[in-house]
Amino acid sequence: MQLASGQTVVADASYLRRSILEPPADLVAGYQPIMPTYKGQISEENLFKLIAYIKSLGEAGAAPTTPAGAPEPAAAAAPPTVATSEGGAR
Repeated sequence: MQLASGQTVVADASYLRRSILEPPADLVAGYQPIMPTYKGQISEENLFKLIAYIKSLGEAGAAPTTPAGAPEPAAAAAPPTVATSEGGAR
């Protein structure tokens, strides 16, 4: 995957680990640095299990570049629909 720095990396276990513990370290191009760090909040055992789970998600085939239902990178969110007192939406 292409990083904001221009470097290309493989999303292996090492990359996943670093991304969970130090999210801004290897920021993917087109994404904002909004993920919080989990350093000191997750045990080594649970980190290992989380990485194994994430890796298992891609085993059924090639993982999409953007998860289903997720906005495209740097895409602006549409304003929420608000119900009016007349029963319609605006």
